[in-house]
Amino acid sequence: MPNSVSPTHHGYSSVRQVFKKENEALLADYLHRSADIYFGLAPIDVRKLAFNVATNKNLKIPPSWTEKFAAGPDWFASFMKRHPTLAIRKPEATSLARTSSFNIHNCQKRIGSIVSGERGVLVTVCCSVSSYGFTIPPFFVFPRVNFKNHFLAGGPLGCDGTANKSGCMNDVTMDLWIKHFIHARAASVTEKKMTKVMFPQI
Repeated sequence: MPNSVSPTHHGYSSVRQVFKKENEALLADYLHRSADIYFGLAPIDVRKLAFNVATNKNLKIPPSWTEKFAAGPDWFASFMKRHPTLAIRKPEATSLARTSSFNIHNCQKRIGSIVSGERGVLVTVCCSVSSYGFTIPPFFVFPRVNFKNHFLAGGPLGCDGTANKSGCMNDVTMDLWIKHFIHARAASVTEKKMTKVMFPQI
């Protein structure tokens, strides 16, 4: 057999991979970080992300990616095999106590279901984080007829909440959230002014 003849490759071999190893490593790291902050991505979302990354980097991609605006299922399967530290799992519920320990970075988004101490009872939480990293204390909506202050025991400093039968946001709870937002924002601005007075810049 002549030396010029190369062996046949099947599937996504190294010469046909869309991404370089370092780019795939960054993508895998991003998925790990997303999972750590309870924003795990579904397979279809990973495929869409891969397509967006590839197009932004002007990489050569299969025509099917352009048609579906997503990487193919075969690429995803190969990607998962190349990165065995990644796994497809069902989203798990996150306790309210654990949620209260979130910091600024992992408070922005999450896919974990937030539940109260009574397993299976969902609690809605509304958070606000600006692009500069400024946060508003969370606002909880409990699935109860009447709201009790002890519902917030152990919650983040400055948090507030309300209750209704569904435990979901509606027109009434949205109004309360807006009032909470305005109050928390005003308190934040006042605190900054006091800090400037107490610690003047030299």
